[in-house]
Amino acid sequence: MQNFVNIILNLFKDYKTYALSLFVAAGLARIAWEGFKYKNADESERVEIKRTIRNTVVWFIGLPFCLWLADYLYDQAIKYVK
Repeated sequence: MQNFVNIILNLFKDYKTYALSLFVAAGLARIAWEGFKYKNADESERVEIKRTIRNTVVWFIGLPFCLWLADYLYDQAIKYVK
């Protein structure tokens, strides 16, 4: 079981930069799209677009940062134990 967990963690370490970068890029594309919609929107639509942009920042940029931080702290803990 421990070997299986190590294999999964090694795969995640190999591809985490690509996966997290794609996640952030998707978030930035979504924010840009909402920005274009914001320019032509009326006041009621702008409130909804602002809410969408805020949620996009949380999910597409904040979540990958939290995943990166958790992985970094895990690596530091492993180095400290060894």
